[in-house]
Amino acid sequence: MGYLNQTFLLMPHNKRNQTMNPNQIRQTGMEALIKALGPVGTARFIQQFETGYGDYTKDRDKWLGEIGVRQAVGEIRARRGK
Repeated sequence: MGYLNQTFLLMPHNKRNQTMNPNQIRQTGMEALIKALGPVGTARFIQQFETGYGDYTKDRDKWLGEIGVRQAVGEIRARRGK
């Protein structure tokens, strides 16, 4: 059960945070998430806060180049056969 022991659970909430180090807070939070959401739900919840990497705007400019909206729409229509 990690840091969640009976003595800890009987402490007032404001005292709990003062006695826990960052690792204990992280562990307790993970345990609470897993208990509430299950392992899959916890993973999905945490994925919402992933920041990723790179610069999408610069990468997009490399992929698309100077293509405009009209050209993009035309290419989409051509591929769809319309």
